[in-house]
Amino acid sequence: MIRGEIVSQYTLIDDLLATKLCEYFFPGKKLISLWKTKRFRRFNYYILERLYLSHKLAFLKEVYHVPKNTASAIEEINALRNAVAHAFFPENLRAYQIKGRPAPRRPITVSYKGLDIFTVAGMQRFKDDCVNVYEFLVLTIKRRKNPAKVIRPPQYSPAQGRGVVAFSLPYPLSPGTIDLTRDES
Repeated sequence: MIRGEIVSQYTLIDDLLATKLCEYFFPGKKLISLWKTKRFRRFNYYILERLYLSHKLAFLKEVYHVPKNTASAIEEINALRNAVAHAFFPENLRAYQIKGRPAPRRPITVSYKGLDIFTVAGMQRFKDDCVNVYEFLVLTIKRRKNPAKVIRPPQYSPAQGRGVVAFSLPYPLSPGTIDLTRDES
């Protein structure tokens, strides 16, 4: 039951991150109408579905203001999900082993922020973090004012006509070179 809850909450967070990516790459469009287009379906099938949660989070941190506590909560939820989803006995994973020799009769537990996840207190802390992440992703996330600079393709000048790139050479054209600004058709 606890495993199912962890995987469900992880899946919801992953889906919310994917939704934010869609809003970034397809601004001002509703997801329902986007699903009707081949372009969006391809984006979803070949890009979003193949990205891990950590990659989605890294991209969102680049273009949105993501507080450190929210990012670390998402990363810890991801680590916990990986532990319970990929091992029958996650307590046997190296990440949960006590360094050195374990104390006698001291059980090894799968902890989430210092609490055993298989206790009421551990699940409550996990659920509280999940709610904080949802509230942030749905209600308070804000775009960065100056995201990383993007290299844009050259702009076309209307005076030069379609298909001619506006640029200047660092040296004058010498006789025998081709003048790219003249139309010789």
